[in-house]
Amino acid sequence: SLLCLFPEVEAATITSIINHEFRASDLYKLDSRYRDKTERQVLSLKGETLELTTNDSAYREYKSLNAIAVPLSTYFSILMTHAEAAGRVSAIGTDFFKYNAHLIKVTSEYDWSAVVGYHMAFFNKRHREMQSGDYSGWGKVDMEL
Repeated sequence: SLLCLFPEVEAATITSIINHEFRASDLYKLDSRYRDKTERQVLSLKGETLELTTNDSAYREYKSLNAIAVPLSTYFSILMTHAEAAGRVSAIGTDFFKYNAHLIKVTSEYDWSAVVGYHMAFFNKRHREMQSGDYSGWGKVDMEL
């Protein structure tokens, strides 16, 4: 099971990944170096807990390519393991590797804050496609972003 293969990842996080609901800003949850170090504000309302973050949290939490690439690899590994049953691992893996290569390339060409912004938008844009079973967007450069 995915829980056995990825024991360091919480079950709720795995579920959000395979349901294509996992947000780019949550990548830190897949990297133990950052998972427990993020600054969060908590507001309690009538027994309900609401978590607040600052608007620049992505830039604060993802200060380097390494801070994105390591948890992104875990994210892709979970998706590929889940997709194995459908027999589409090879095509999906190829597109994921293309995205990783593109991310490395743009890191050397653009300001880091622009790279993080692009990555967040690109990542979140893939959700609807993946919900429809289309993972090919990961292998394409998105010039609209």
